[in-house]
Amino acid sequence: MGRLVTFATPQPLTSLIDRIGAAIGNPAGFPVAVPQSTTVDSMQIRTVGVCPGSGASVLLKGSSNGTPLPDLLFTGEISHHDALAAIERGSAVVALFHSNTERGYLHHVMREKLAQALREEWDAARKEGIAALEESAKAGAQGRLVDGLEEAFRDPEVSVDVSLRDRDPYGIVIRQGK
Repeated sequence: MGRLVTFATPQPLTSLIDRIGAAIGNPAGFPVAVPQSTTVDSMQIRTVGVCPGSGASVLLKGSSNGTPLPDLLFTGEISHHDALAAIERGSAVVALFHSNTERGYLHHVMREKLAQALREEWDAARKEGIAALEESAKAGAQGRLVDGLEEAFRDPEVSVDVSLRDRDPYGIVIRQGK
């Protein structure tokens, strides 16, 4: 699932890089690719294609049918050859590592979608469970197991927790040269 953001006026790529960096905790650096005919300082961005995780295929999909690429592709992972194809077509690329780009989406969007789906499933399971327990009670079944199940089936709460941070398997090492 990707998004296309269009600015009313072009934004300096450096400004967007600063905003991205601030949003992810101001790391010491992250990968940025720009066309060979320009520099990070001179590039202006009007459109941004955003797809968290491994979103290169989503962001590059339109380019195969002649649709122009966004000025900036912002994703978690992109292959070397896909990045080369993007910069050859005039786009810049920012790749922040898979987990870094998914965390906000998981927390702000997917968590509630998952909670809603689980609520619906749990409501259906609870109705079935309560009906089965009522049938068991009519048949004379009693005991701790039934009491424990009844307590669980009477609880309508559903909770989905998503960590705000996890440890991406990749990190950036900044070597101190001699």
